[in-house]
Amino acid sequence: MIIEVSYKSRKYFREIPSSFRDFTRIHLLAFTEASYLHLQPEMVALSLILKFINLPSHIFFSFKKYHLAEILSELKYLSESEMVFENWLIPRIRLFRLWPDQIGPSGSLEDIEVLQLADALNSHVQFHDTKDIKHLHVLTAILFQSVSPIRRLLFRCNVVSTLKRPYNRETNDRRAKYFKNLSPALLTAIHYNFLGILKSFEEFFPNIPQTDKANPYGWIGLIYELSGAKLGTTEEVEKMNAFKTLLILDKIESDNKRIK
Repeated sequence: MIIEVSYKSRKYFREIPSSFRDFTRIHLLAFTEASYLHLQPEMVALSLILKFINLPSHIFFSFKKYHLAEILSELKYLSESEMVFENWLIPRIRLFRLWPDQIGPSGSLEDIEVLQLADALNSHVQFHDTKDIKHLHVLTAILFQSVSPIRRLLFRCNVVSTLKRPYNRETNDRRAKYFKNLSPALLTAIHYNFLGILKSFEEFFPNIPQTDKANPYGWIGLIYELSGAKLGTTEEVEKMNAFKTLLILDKIESDNKRIK
């Protein structure tokens, strides 16, 4: 949505996202910062407008009431719609000044392993049940992997195929301690982004059975059921690319429906 802001003799044109799918990193962080303060939906929307238009506050407060009401009506989805994201919006995190960057997933979680996705889901469920922020520290440690200067050099020389270190479940609890310095708003943004992409899986993989609200991610169990004759041992399945494995599962379910 393009809005026009007139102030004195000047006109400003700004774009405001019309759905969660249009969010950028800046939009997501602004949304979580406002939401984390437990503001009412209208106040969250006002906070976002101020952030999105990126104009001095005295210009913002010169808006005509009817103009502001029109913009607020376009942002009703903030309180009425489910968050659905098609892409990962927080590509990297710098924990400390001299530390290597922590690199997040790419695309629609297209470069993480099955075990990594299963562990991330487990941390989400634990946070949902306990509301203990330490589980968001673990979730972030699972999704973000470090990039050392040596690995960057190996990547440039085509010795390794990815910048990130391979996923290692054994380091999650230790690495989670390093993410304690992240703001609650950033941790929440990472959590929202993760859940929003999982929600988009319903569209990416329409044939995978959707489970009830008590267990909305039951398809992770279906992946493990494929281990054996179809895909290999459990250990081999856990190291497979999660997105590609979901494509295989979707194809199997589609074939099963045609047979029936």
